[in-house]
Amino acid sequence: MNINNWIPKLSESVKGIDNALYDTDLDLTIPLNNIARIIIKEMDGKNTCGDIFEKTKDLFSIDNEIYFIDLKEFILMINSKGIINLRYKNYYPLIEEAINFIAQYHPKLRFRYEENKDAGFLRVFFLMFNIVMKQVFIFWFIPTIYLIVLFYLSQSNQFLFLFGNMTMAFSGLISSFALHEAIHIKLYRNKCENHAKGCVIVNLLSIKFIRPEYTCDFKSSLLVTLMGPLVPGLIGCLYFVLMTMSNVNQIWLVPFSFFFFSYVLHLLFLIPFWGDGKSLFTRLFYSGGKET
Repeated sequence: MNINNWIPKLSESVKGIDNALYDTDLDLTIPLNNIARIIIKEMDGKNTCGDIFEKTKDLFSIDNEIYFIDLKEFILMINSKGIINLRYKNYYPLIEEAINFIAQYHPKLRFRYEENKDAGFLRVFFLMFNIVMKQVFIFWFIPTIYLIVLFYLSQSNQFLFLFGNMTMAFSGLISSFALHEAIHIKLYRNKCENHAKGCVIVNLLSIKFIRPEYTCDFKSSLLVTLMGPLVPGLIGCLYFVLMTMSNVNQIWLVPFSFFFFSYVLHLLFLIPFWGDGKSLFTRLFYSGGKET
C-alpha cells in the first residue's frame, strides 16, 4: 500500500502526555520512544505521510529508504490499534471521496468512530446505522446492478421482486446490527461507571465496540454482552410469532419476513463458541458463575 497521499490524524480521544499517548476512550496509556514522538507530533490532520517523511527524514541517522519502510509500518501499526485514522488526499474532490469510501474495504486499514458519552440511544443507533450501511453497501450495489441488467434484458417482473426482497433483507441486516451494537454501547456506558466510554473500530467486514472490560462488574458485563444479540433476536422471533397468529396478505408477508429474518439471525451470536456467546461463555467459565 502506497501511503504517500494519505493523511494520518490522531483520534480525538487520544492525547499526548509526556513520552506517551493516553487514550481516554479506553483508559489506556501507550508509551512512545523518541522517534515515535516526533512522528506523532507531525500528525496534525493536514500533513500527508509523504509530508511527514520529508519533514523528519533528516532528523535520524537512518537510510531514507529504510526509514520510509519503518515509517509506513509504524503508521499502519498504530492505525490497526485505532490510534489514528487515515484519509486519502486528492486535488479532485470526487476522486478523494470515492477512494475514501472504497478504503473501508482495504484489509490493512482500520477506522475509528467516536461518539459523545452522553449521546442518546437514537444518536448512537444512527451512528451505527451509518457505519453498517457503508460497510454492506457494495454487497447490495453489485447485485442491484446485475438485477437491473437482467430486468432490462428480460422485462420480467421477477427481477423486481428479487430486488425488493434483497433490499428488505439488507435493510434488516443494517438496522439489526445497528441496534445490536447501539445496545452494547449504551448499556456499557450506563451500567459501567467509568470515564472510559469505549469506541467503535471498523475494518473489512468487521465492526467492533471496544471497551476496557475491567471497568464493569460481573453482572453488568454479562448484561452488556447478552442484550446486544438477544434484543434484535427476540424482535425477529416476535414478528414470526405474530405472523403465524394473523392473516396477512402474502404480498406483504414475504418481504417483511426477509427483513425480520436478519433480526432472528442475531441469536447465532449467543452460540458459546462464537461472537458474544464466546465472551459470555469465557466469563462464566473462568468465574465459575460468580462475581469476580
